[in-house]
Parts: sequence; structure tokens; C-alpha cells
Amino acid sequence: MPYNRFRPALKPAHWAALIGGAVAALSLPVLLDSVTPDLSTATEEVTFSADDGSWDVTLSGDDGSPLRCEQAELESLLTGYDCGGTTISGIVHATGDDPDRTLWRMMRASTGLPPNADEPVFREGALRAMADSYDPNSLGFSLVGTGEHEGKTAFVLVSGPEVDKYAEIVVASLGGNGAAEQDKPAEAA
Repeated sequence: MPYNRFRPALKPAHWAALIGGAVAALSLPVLLDSVTPDLSTATEEVTFSADDGSWDVTLSGDDGSPLRCEQAELESLLTGYDCGGTTISGIVHATGDDPDRTLWRMMRASTGLPPNADEPVFREGALRAMADSYDPNSLGFSLVGTGEHEGKTAFVLVSGPEVDKYAEIVVASLGGNGAAEQDKPAEAA
């Protein structure tokens, strides 16, 4: 029975088709990546919520519209957002007996380091603020809830190069959630 001992040699056209197919297969992911939208740049409203859904704190920009940033993955229990290199993280949690101590504990929980014992707490009504002892570009804020939000504290940590800009947004947003009313004497309210 006759048979070929040697296989037929590949012709140049076969080699060209093989190389062309390999190039097409390897360049397909690059082409698909250039035409599909980048999901990592999707922005969301910067909102922090209580676990039971009883209080949502949404930060608002200068124009009154909700602040929108990319969601950031954090190693803590806080919800985080990346706003152009500045991280805003926060949580709505049960209020402790002492609001200053609650802010101190939330700073320790979010940064991993306890603030200095002599670190001052700044107060404006129910709104409290504390600088991070170890990072000059970090500020923590807490607002004790009143009325239907009683028993809850909203905590927000701002850290990054634009801490001043976003700290003003946090103060304006949290101040609109009841801090101004609590600063007034009882008979004037």
C-alpha cells in the first residue's frame, strides 16, 4: 500500500494565514477594550447609610446637587469614595454616651491608630470635628442624630490632598442635617 513518507511542505500562503490568524486573535482584546466603556470611572452619589436604613446622609456639592465620586474599596467597615485622589469614607452608627469619645473611637477604627489623647475636638452644635494626629491631610467629622435619627451618629473621614475643599462640603452637608438647629437654645427653637 503506497503512502507518503514525508508530509507535504506548508506553502507560504499557509504560513501567512497562520500568522495572520494569530495576530488577529492576540489583538482582539485590545480592540474590544478600546470600544467598551470603562466601568471603573462610573461615579455614584456620596451617601452613607445606617445598617437598618433609618438614616441616609448624602453629601452635596457647592451647587446643592449630590456630590458624585468613584466608589473606593476600603479595608474597614466604612463606605468609601475616591474624589480625584481625596478619599471620603463614612458610616452611620449607633451613638455612644459621649459624642466626643464616639468621634475619637471612630477615628481610631477608621485610621487604625488612636488619636492623641490631647487632640482637640472642635464643636459646632451637634457637629464635631477632629484632625488625624498622624496625617495632616485627614479630618474626621461626626454628627449626632436628633428626632427620627436619635441614637445614631454619622461619621465621615476626609483624607487626601484636597482635604480642605471636601471638609467644607462635609460641614455644609452635615450642618444641613440638624447641626444648626441643635446649636440654638431651647427657648429660641
